Amino acid sequence: MSWNGSCRLVQYLEHLTDEEMKKFKLFLSDSLPRGRMENAGRTDMATLMVDHHGQQEAWDMAVSIWEKMGLTELWKRARTEDSLICKDPLILAVSAERQKYRRRMREKFQLLRDRNSRPGEHANLHHRFTRLLLLQDHRHKEQKEHELLASGWQHAEIMKQRGQFLMVTALFDPDEKTGVHPRTVVLQGAAGIGKTTLARKVMLDWAEGNLFQDRFHYVFYISCREMNQLVKREISLADLIANDWPGLEVPITEIMSRPEQLLFIVDGLDELKFPCDEHRYDLCRDWRRQWPVHILLSSLLRKVMLPEASLLITARFTALGKFSSLLETPRHVEILGFSEEERKEYFCRFFRDEDLAQRAFSLIEDNEILFTMCFVPLVSWIVCTCLKQQMERGQDLSQVSQTATALYICYLSNLFTPGERICSNQTLRGLCQLAAEGIWGRKILFDEEDLRRHGLQVTDVSAFLDMYIFQKDSGCENYYSFIHLSFQEFFAAVFYALWGEKVGSKSPVAAHAGVKGVLEECQETDSSFVTLTVHFLFGFLRAETARKLEEIFSCQMSQEIKLELLQWVHSEIERCQKSSLPGQVLELMAFLYEAQDEEFLTMAMHHFQEITLNIRTKIQFLILAFCLKHGHEVCRIHLDINYRISLASVQYLHSFSHRLRHCHLSAFTWRELFSVVSRNQNLRELDLSSSHLGDSSMMILCSELRNPDCTLQKLRLDNCHLTAACCQDLSYALESNRHLENLNLSVNSLGDDGMKLLCKALGNQDCSLQELRMFWCDLTDTCCKDLSSTLIQNQNLLHLDLAANALKDDGMKLLCEALKHPYCQLQNLVLWKCDLTSVSCEYLSFALISNRSLTHLDLSGNSLGNDGIKFLCEALGNQCCRINSLMLRSCGLTVSGCQDLSTALKRNRSVTHLNLADNALGNHGVTLLCEALGYPDCHLKELKLQCCYFSEACCWDLSMALKSNQNLTHLNLGGNTLGNDGVKLLCEAFRDPSCRLQEIKIWRSYFTVEGFLHLFDVLKSNHNLTHLNIAGNTLGDYEVNLLCEALKHPNCNLQKLTLSRWQLSEEAQRMLDDIRESHPHLTIESSN
Repeated sequence: MSWNGSCRLVQYLEHLTDEEMKKFKLFLSDSLPRGRMENAGRTDMATLMVDHHGQQEAWDMAVSIWEKMGLTELWKRARTEDSLICKDPLILAVSAERQKYRRRMREKFQLLRDRNSRPGEHANLHHRFTRLLLLQDHRHKEQKEHELLASGWQHAEIMKQRGQFLMVTALFDPDEKTGVHPRTVVLQGAAGIGKTTLARKVMLDWAEGNLFQDRFHYVFYISCREMNQLVKREISLADLIANDWPGLEVPITEIMSRPEQLLFIVDGLDELKFPCDEHRYDLCRDWRRQWPVHILLSSLLRKVMLPEASLLITARFTALGKFSSLLETPRHVEILGFSEEERKEYFCRFFRDEDLAQRAFSLIEDNEILFTMCFVPLVSWIVCTCLKQQMERGQDLSQVSQTATALYICYLSNLFTPGERICSNQTLRGLCQLAAEGIWGRKILFDEEDLRRHGLQVTDVSAFLDMYIFQKDSGCENYYSFIHLSFQEFFAAVFYALWGEKVGSKSPVAAHAGVKGVLEECQETDSSFVTLTVHFLFGFLRAETARKLEEIFSCQMSQEIKLELLQWVHSEIERCQKSSLPGQVLELMAFLYEAQDEEFLTMAMHHFQEITLNIRTKIQFLILAFCLKHGHEVCRIHLDINYRISLASVQYLHSFSHRLRHCHLSAFTWRELFSVVSRNQNLRELDLSSSHLGDSSMMILCSELRNPDCTLQKLRLDNCHLTAACCQDLSYALESNRHLENLNLSVNSLGDDGMKLLCKALGNQDCSLQELRMFWCDLTDTCCKDLSSTLIQNQNLLHLDLAANALKDDGMKLLCEALKHPYCQLQNLVLWKCDLTSVSCEYLSFALISNRSLTHLDLSGNSLGNDGIKFLCEALGNQCCRINSLMLRSCGLTVSGCQDLSTALKRNRSVTHLNLADNALGNHGVTLLCEALGYPDCHLKELKLQCCYFSEACCWDLSMALKSNQNLTHLNLGGNTLGNDGVKLLCEAFRDPSCRLQEIKIWRSYFTVEGFLHLFDVLKSNHNLTHLNIAGNTLGDYEVNLLCEALKHPNCNLQKLTLSRWQLSEEAQRMLDDIRESHPHLTIESSN
């Protein structure tokens, strides 16, 4: 078969009809995963066959099946073509020596020694290997090493990262931007993610003729663990190659004659025990000459020796910083582990029995936490191993599906025979102490001296070698390691749980003795190397887990641990809540989840009063739901729940429907979370704004709201992807709930149908709702009749926000009918941007005169114009009008409207807050308003005139009005060209003893140092001024120095200062920082 056999197979499969294709798949049902074949097209089938069986075997299988199906013509054509290809001179020209080497590599790499296999037992790498997700990206945030489970809990987040998923065949493809072929590719990932297995699979695929055939004539595999054993020897690259050559005569000259066609796989760069980054000036170019191993390897990595050759390097994230200086423009490819579909395939390959695999997988699939963890191949292996052992013994399979700690305990329990002492208690302690020392020293390989230092002899650990908890490699006779870093972290946790308090001063881990030392280290920024150990410590708190632990190690667990962990949790909660650290709160909850101890969890959660979290993964959601069930003192919960899978991930995966099934949280999962609404009698506020809830989740929440035990008072559901479909359930909830007073449904497509359903509840006398926000809910005038009737019937609703809904004048007319009714108790009405015109103002004018309750009215963003303002002013001038706050921002108001407003304000004694921002008032319009402002009966306290197109020309009138006004406390003049002259005139009023202004905003008002001088004098004399906003006005070092002097003045009472810090020099920022330290009561904010 030709090297492009996949394409050839696809071409032949194209000749099959759909019915023939179904039969073809049936013949392969025992050799390929059925789930992957079911929806696979012809191209996918060819890829699937080649991935599992190699090109030649896949082709032979296909030809054999065509013969069995009776497709005689297709079969004959394939056989004829085969006979021609075999005569291809390119194939016949492949050297006999190269073929010998390929055969030797096939023999070496095709068998995989399973961790729990018996001596002499091996698994076929093709049968066990499952494809891994590869992402071309270098993510620095993953450099901390939660080597196993902590990374697993970030899986959904990893899947959302931007980048291109790669096939192994594309590792050395040219860069899309530059077109340059990479010479160095780094396969990076956490421990247990499959780096070595993938490296061995690359080697095997090349040897079998299925990978990199046109690119590399020779591929050589270098194990860094084996290199450690050669550290005291001198060796040449030719010697390294000869070690794996099948004969005595190595055609080394022929091999080295084409270095651009050589690939060196350097596996486990992070495991090197000698430095490769300290020998820049001692590097070698000659591959024939013998050198110290560290020089030889450094020369190869730095491209001094064989610069044209290619490198494929595997390394953990933590090694990248250390070795990055060695590598020349590497391509970083991250191994993400198994996709959800590949997890199922791994189970099938492990059990080799479809029924058993399905039984095991179903159990794990139902446990969303364990299913998420299984993206790490090692975890999948441990899970499968435990399940298989449980099946063989006829035991309960649920033992392995609780937490990470339960999983590891189950694994160890199956290795130990009950009642049989495999080794002494002292040996077990020494092994655990060795693990603890390694964790602190960030050491994973141990020599015999390390063993002796902990009282261990090689004979003492033979039992652990047999059980594959501890291991040594055949190529590294003097070095030992735990089979995975997570096992080392587990045994370190065992050491602290059982013996940590009894460590003597001469112990190698004495400097970090006790659980307290581990917990203190966990508080540090770079604490990832102890995080999983702390997870296990919390896991040991569970009574059943502790009992099994004590049985295995024949030692009593310290009773002080629970108290130490509880005290640490309390201090961490206090620290997190003071510093607003939601990420650390989630990690803390993950620890609590691991404990699975309800009494402990209740005591720990007792200190949470408010929880604010962003939930991005399924595991985070489940942990949160579990912890909240025990948080009986929590008063406020703020959650942003968005668990979604990126489009790139979905497109990469074969089974789209299967993937979607896991993209959304189950009803049971939502019910677990929302049960907090009825369980927690202290919960008063639940904020789910911007969460991806949907109508189905809302149905579950509403059922909890109807529970008589629910005491929730405030509920935010804005931007939660709700529709009218959820409004029926919500309506029932509002009718039965006696406590809910505040509801925000903004930015949801509820529409008129949804509003109609809600109105049925709002009109019910049992509805206690006082505030309803429905900003941008796709409402129109159609719903206003129902809403009007509701406002008349409902005696509780006081605040209603209908902003950004197209109610128009017809809708306003209907609402005004309610506003005129004596039973309407509405106090606050927001109608921002509701497509209203001056016609609506005429309706409103009559309503405002007769209404006795409405005090706040927001009509901003509507094209009311001067005619509309005139109608409103007729009402404002009437003594019966009760409006206190009137928002008219961006309503098309000009000078003409200001005349009517001025007249109305002279007679009105109720309006205290007026917003006229973004209206083209001009100088004359402001002058007219000043007439009212200086009038003794004007009771305005807050006036907003930002961006109203006036200048210094009206500032004299404004200054005079401010001097005579005894009520105004807040003034916003920002965004107008006041200039230095205007600021000077205003400052005369600001300095006047009769001026009562507390807040002045003159941002972006186009004044310079002269204006600042007058303003800073105000700070020294005005005792009332507490808030000043001067953002957008250029401040140099000189001006900042004067500002700081003014702020230090004893008469300055400023509490809040807003300016544009991004425009300031470093010196100016330093001066302000000094002020902040010396004046803790002063808040200095930065604004754009």
